[in-house]
Amino acid sequence: DLRRIRETFGRSGNAGQHPRILITRRRIEELKAQARGDAQLARLIVDCLADADKSLQKENRFWITGTGTFSTLQSDLGMLRSLGLGWLLTGDRKYVDHAWKQVKQAIDRSEWGATHEHQFLGTGNMSAIMGLAYDWFYDGFSPEQRRQLREAIAEKALKPGLFFHSIRYPRWVTNDNNWNPVSNGGLLTSAI
Repeated sequence: DLRRIRETFGRSGNAGQHPRILITRRRIEELKAQARGDAQLARLIVDCLADADKSLQKENRFWITGTGTFSTLQSDLGMLRSLGLGWLLTGDRKYVDHAWKQVKQAIDRSEWGATHEHQFLGTGNMSAIMGLAYDWFYDGFSPEQRRQLREAIAEKALKPGLFFHSIRYPRWVTNDNNWNPVSNGGLLTSAI
């Protein structure tokens, strides 16, 4: 139940800390320290930063409706993940600024696919992207930017998700296909 989830999260040491999804600030610092004596890890970090720099040249599409949604959103998730690692590893604002430009485009969309019941897979993916962006760029985004992103997540992902859960929508809420973990996983990521 919600009380147990909150208690467990409180004990995790991640309450009030960012990032906390997939990686923590402490783990980033450990990796940077470890890389000083580990040539293979140092090369991986260089490769991550090269990907982040390539992502600075990319624009998202965040295309929600129609065919091709899943692969396009997966590509956009990869771009934001690369930018996020660039930011977390270097603290360079160029990654934050480009990420915000991409996130702002998504915020400005009227919806993330949830108004089309057969497109909620896109909503789940978008929810994961925006939740990860909120968490990983938390210290780089301004309080106003974080507010805008929180409100977009609530209105365009969480509220529609709760609606579909309330009617136990069979396509992804109660089904055992990939739509369930993608949609629910995205909602959970943005909720965290």
